[in-house]
Amino acid sequence: RRAGYYGRVVPPMMVAGLTLRLGDRGRMHLAVPLPPDYTDVRNAGHAIEWFDAVYVGDRLVLQQRLTDIVAKRGKNGIGVFITRETEFRRAGEERVLAIVRQTTLRRPPFRVSD
Repeated sequence: RRAGYYGRVVPPMMVAGLTLRLGDRGRMHLAVPLPPDYTDVRNAGHAIEWFDAVYVGDRLVLQQRLTDIVAKRGKNGIGVFITRETEFRRAGEERVLAIVRQTTLRRPPFRVSD
């Protein structure tokens, strides 16, 4: 509190990791309809913007949405980049505390040719 905070601050990565606790609701990028062989899923980017601290005891509301879907041809075929955004707010407040942007690459598994 001497440093200007009104409570104990939650570590930022712990807050960002809350999306993993949402189960299937936090994995909307896997619900995008793609051919059945697009089973290789990789992290293609992650960014976090912080606007205010989150404190122990805060009740948070998370809002997720898909913001971009782009297909690109690479040396292993066509990959689909899916970007989703999660906004974090304190319950009952409109002000955004943080925005997490995550991009996932989905593609067919890499096959070594004989």
